[in-house]
Amino acid sequence: MPSPRVCGIHRDFYPAQVVVERRHDSTGANNHSPPRIYLIDFDLYCLGDPALDIGNFIGHMIEQSLRELGDAHAWAKQEQALEETFLELSRESSRVAIQAYTTLTLVRHIYLSTQFPKRQDFTFPLLELCEQRFTLAQQSI
Repeated sequence: MPSPRVCGIHRDFYPAQVVVERRHDSTGANNHSPPRIYLIDFDLYCLGDPALDIGNFIGHMIEQSLRELGDAHAWAKQEQALEETFLELSRESSRVAIQAYTTLTLVRHIYLSTQFPKRQDFTFPLLELCEQRFTLAQQSI
């Protein structure tokens, strides 16, 4: 991976760390104002590669879509939009780094799947997914 531009990062960024507040008028109707977005849980905040946060977020999206929808690629359009927007805005971050961090997040989810009975059915699908990602990464080198 290329050397990152180090800055402050969340270090544990995933969908549950984002709270979206819809704006409503006094009657409770949506007033069509942009929602207010809050990022929470900064207990692991540190200096690091900002691509880590995006890769971790995407890895969590993949694992959650596999677990809840039975398809690891169900949110592929949303994952791609997040990655493309991040790369466009950051200019210095690397797609390679995001992909590596995504895969490492999924590898961590293999272990986590063995720790929770409700997730144990996803251990082998996660393992297969990681093996596919490693194979693709090796082919692109």
